[in-house]
Amino acid sequence: MTNGGFVYRGINALQAKINLIERLYEINVEDANEIDWEDLASAIGDVPPSFVQTKFYKLKAACVPFWQKKTFPEIIDYLYETSLPLLKEKLKKKMEKKGTKVQTPAAPKRVFLFKDIFYCEDDDSEGEDMEEQS
Repeated sequence: MTNGGFVYRGINALQAKINLIERLYEINVEDANEIDWEDLASAIGDVPPSFVQTKFYKLKAACVPFWQKKTFPEIIDYLYETSLPLLKEKLKKKMEKKGTKVQTPAAPKRVFLFKDIFYCEDDDSEGEDMEEQS
């Protein structure tokens, strides 16, 4: 998908984490099962939903102490109130140090079905061809 490049490394990875925390806080759900991971993935960038779920798991496991004993809203609140300011400060320092800009997330690519690309008038036409040959 990225032509062999690392899209979410360094500054871009920090920005992706910040975007993820902010979006999870905005949607304000009571359980992780209520999250539309596809919608969330499109907000982060052109990444699959499983990538976003993995990022979220690693984020909560690394940043939230005793996350196994907390409810989903408690985890999101902790990330938003405690981890988010730290990540923003870290991003600011890295951007000042390197003088680089954050890469904007790519827009999701449009997906086409096979039948959208190749038009077939009627599936019965194959049966008629077979009758004509015999």
